[in-house]
Amino acid sequence: MRKLGLIAIVLSLLFVVLLIWYWATYSMDKARPFEIGREEAPQSLLIAFQGSVYKNSVVEQIAEHFSTSDIHIKGIDIQYLSNIDPDDYNAIFITHTWQVWQAPEVVERFIDDHPMMRHYVLLCTSGSGNGQLENVDAITSASALTSAHEEANNAIIKLEELID
Repeated sequence: MRKLGLIAIVLSLLFVVLLIWYWATYSMDKARPFEIGREEAPQSLLIAFQGSVYKNSVVEQIAEHFSTSDIHIKGIDIQYLSNIDPDDYNAIFITHTWQVWQAPEVVERFIDDHPMMRHYVLLCTSGSGNGQLENVDAITSASALTSAHEEANNAIIKLEELID
């Protein structure tokens, strides 16, 4: 009976260590906020993202592309989506990681809270490259840095349709 208790404790500790390792290895960094352009610009683009090498690369390419236009670009971490009124923006780009078989709750809630919103582009990344919210048209990716340029271009094409 003592051996069974000891085995249970060891397995529990191992489970906790694996959870900590998973969290440290795969959790997203907080995105650095930024703004480009004049707030009075005739067009506006919100970029809500999680920090990672891949996502930062995609976001930088999108921001650089639109920075030459008369557009106000605001970048925020996805955790602040609940503070956003989508009607304040001509286009919204959201990129997040699919973790533990689901999108971050804040992203799901934002989409659910604004069912009539049609001016957004969603980029979902996951290990398999096909995780995405049900009934939501999204770009999906495996978050491979080699595909960042292609996915940024795909997002730019969709965003240009919303901004023009």
